[in-house]
Amino acid sequence: MNTFESNLEHLLAEARRIDLMLRQRVIEVRLQRREPGWDEFRGLCISEEEIDDLLSSAFPADSLPEPAVSGQTEMPGLVEALQQLDQEISERRDSALKAGVELRLEVLKQAFGLTAFHKDVLLVGLLPELDLRYQKLYGYLRTMSPRRPPQ
Repeated sequence: MNTFESNLEHLLAEARRIDLMLRQRVIEVRLQRREPGWDEFRGLCISEEEIDDLLSSAFPADSLPEPAVSGQTEMPGLVEALQQLDQEISERRDSALKAGVELRLEVLKQAFGLTAFHKDVLLVGLLPELDLRYQKLYGYLRTMSPRRPPQ
């Protein structure tokens, strides 16, 4: 069984998982834009091609499907890829911990009783500090996501 040899290797695997979730959200946003009443000029400061380039730059070319224009055909593949990656990370993490490798993200999770959701929130906040492309991805999603009326 393959194990994580270092904290960085573990953190990068978790970053790939967040990347898949971001890719899913981009597809959801693109599908929502097709709804009536969508402002077609929102988010034009970041082109669709640039977002696709940012998303594909995180992955080896053969590991994920290329961005689809419609998004509908890509979503099932992303869901499956995310499940497989989540399983692989879990197995490698367990193997590393059994081998005595201290994974700091796991130490932090246990020390503060973080849930998987809390760990993801922590990673989402950390990733722009490690790679500036996340700033653009987050900005795009923030700009392009439909606004919800106040409740």
